[in-house]
Amino acid sequence: MASADDTEEMLRLAAQGFDLLFANDLEAAVNVFVAESQENSPFHLVGLGVCAFLKAALGMEVRPVHIISLTNANLHSTLPL
Repeated sequence: MASADDTEEMLRLAAQGFDLLFANDLEAAVNVFVAESQENSPFHLVGLGVCAFLKAALGMEVRPVHIISLTNANLHSTLPL
């Protein structure tokens, strides 16, 4: 289980990615969400899932990588921190 400080740091870093996403910089947001040492952060995985969904919706296509990303986000968002 992550400490309160670890959780706060994960959330702070993920917020940077969402800020980029809301500024229409999808690629920069993806780079933040795939940051090293954050691969198990539920916040980052949800961010990656959102990016995958947007890429699929904007491109009107579904690729296996999109499904995997959304599945990982769903799985990890239900696990305790």
